[in-house]
Amino acid sequence: MMFRYYRYTMDRRFLKEVAYPFMYGAMRVYEEMLEKEDDGFALPVSVSPEYRGANMNAWGRNASFQLACIHRLCEDLVEAATTLGEKPRRIWSQVLKKLPKACLIGPDGAQEIALWEGTPLEESHRHHSHLAGIAPFDTLDLDDADTAGLVERSLRRWLAEGPGLWSGWCVPWASMIQTRVGSADAAVLWLEIWRRVFTNLGHGTLHNIDFPGVSLMGGRSMGELDKRREIMQMDAGMSCVAALHELAVHERRGVTYLFQGAPRGWKDVGFRNVRTGGAFLLGARRTRGQVGAVRVKSLAGGTLQLANPWDGAAVLRLADGTERTVKGRILKVKVPKGKTATLKPA
Repeated sequence: MMFRYYRYTMDRRFLKEVAYPFMYGAMRVYEEMLEKEDDGFALPVSVSPEYRGANMNAWGRNASFQLACIHRLCEDLVEAATTLGEKPRRIWSQVLKKLPKACLIGPDGAQEIALWEGTPLEESHRHHSHLAGIAPFDTLDLDDADTAGLVERSLRRWLAEGPGLWSGWCVPWASMIQTRVGSADAAVLWLEIWRRVFTNLGHGTLHNIDFPGVSLMGGRSMGELDKRREIMQMDAGMSCVAALHELAVHERRGVTYLFQGAPRGWKDVGFRNVRTGGAFLLGARRTRGQVGAVRVKSLAGGTLQLANPWDGAAVLRLADGTERTVKGRILKVKVPKGKTATLKPA
């Protein structure tokens, strides 16, 4: 989160004085926990948050959640060190190459993401932590065919186990996961379900269900709940704000995507001044399925990598009136600090 703050502001002082020292120290802990085996690394003792509670078997080897944590941290540390002119520790690049990105289970060609070695998702659970490589840590390349197949199989099991033991705050997380994989209708539906099920009559955000019959979190599935014991929690409300932003614009593996979580049924959807990585402010509108002009303001100067929202080339118009054509699946848009550029379909 500290590094994402830097990426969204490009505040080098914050990176140097606050984020980098903290990230460096956090990774030192993992460096001591990791063990070398054969030609790689393993995390012999790890957990997936709250899975199996406080039981003696509530831990395992190579928990996918912590593998994703480590990969996110190493990627960010390498970039941060390079930005600050520091020499990255050699072990960071070794870990990125030799530590699994997730713990897998199942035969070749039918593998899915496990919680830790030998343990698939066995029941509905309010932490989607084994899927954290999708969101929020963004360590899995969803554009890679093999990874996409792995993710699809993992999500099938996740859906099969269902939301029967979900709490309020994990519902917008589910929405973000669906946005990342392009399931826009599902992404929006989870937000609608959250508003209906996990907020009370005053629209206060709840940890537990507001009425029975949907989840077992906080009460029996049938019958009345004890309204005197409402658990208020702001996590879900704040997460829904983030999830709504991601419907319209989000960054994945350094590339910004537009409207990936906006259902086809939405005839008119747009946003203004939404910040993304590289300290860019974006604005765009999609009308009847067609994306119009995309406005890009650079607060720090740099190059925005934008997933092409059109079928063909685009025309980039800079603030000085000059124009040029940009092509490809990923459009690279260089904008000077403080300047605004506009992209339109060619």
